[in-house]
Amino acid sequence: MRRTDDTSQRLAIPHPWLSAWRRLLANRPSVVALVFLGLLLVLAITADMWAPSMLGDPDTIDTTTVATQRLLPPSATHPLGTDDVGLDVLARLIYGARVSLAVGILAVAVSLAVGIVLGGASGYFGGFADAAIMRLADVFLALPFMLLAILLLAVVPDHSRGLGPMVLTIGLLGWPPIARVFRSSVMQVRESDFVLASRSFGAGPGRIMSEHIAPNAVVPVISLATMAVGGAILAESALSFLGLGVAWPTPSWGRMIEEGWPFLSTAPGLVLWPGLAIMSTVLAFMVIGDGLRQALDIRAGE
Repeated sequence: MRRTDDTSQRLAIPHPWLSAWRRLLANRPSVVALVFLGLLLVLAITADMWAPSMLGDPDTIDTTTVATQRLLPPSATHPLGTDDVGLDVLARLIYGARVSLAVGILAVAVSLAVGIVLGGASGYFGGFADAAIMRLADVFLALPFMLLAILLLAVVPDHSRGLGPMVLTIGLLGWPPIARVFRSSVMQVRESDFVLASRSFGAGPGRIMSEHIAPNAVVPVISLATMAVGGAILAESALSFLGLGVAWPTPSWGRMIEEGWPFLSTAPGLVLWPGLAIMSTVLAFMVIGDGLRQALDIRAGE
């Protein structure tokens, strides 16, 4: 009878991740940001199914109608108007979301892979490995991010520019903060009783790290990585504005701002709409990251 009562009590205790999810859903700004990003993702993924027929092709110029279709104001046919070559602004915004979201998520995935490996090794082994990896991180942090990204992308030929070089550049330059946070968390967890017990039973560093330390040390990295997606999107937009992003005519929010800048006084929407898209998307990731930080804080459930 006592065993049954103990089992029922254990079942009544919510899983930590379930409790964190509930706390996140109780955070209204985070819910609004999640809904916004969800809608943006659905629109970007399904764009091929409806955007060309309803709004027009986002990257094919009809030379026979450019003179009559360029710089049109918002209308029922073109809700946000057209750009200087007659392409629908809303269609290019939606397709541009693919580039921004893909670069943001994939670049942070690269940063996570490098940061977790190096930060884990630094925090677990300590000594020379810790000193060498942290000094390398200091070098990356000391260098201006945008300047180094510009130098790396400037050597990529125009015909080779695409998502790959952009993702690798932003991802390989963005690992130091993740490595530092993960290192600090690993150093706290590695002295836990369950880690010491596993080590006493002869478990190797790889097994200890993968089964015991990493699952418990990765929590602080989750919120940081979510916020980093917003930073990667901002970096991609800035690099595209400078002409170092994906090759034209692939839509990109940063390139749309660069293309619309000469028409700022006559058609401000060409700069305003992609600027608002960048700002709202980056803000949404920041809000979700902050919500995750609060939701994953174990003290929040006390």
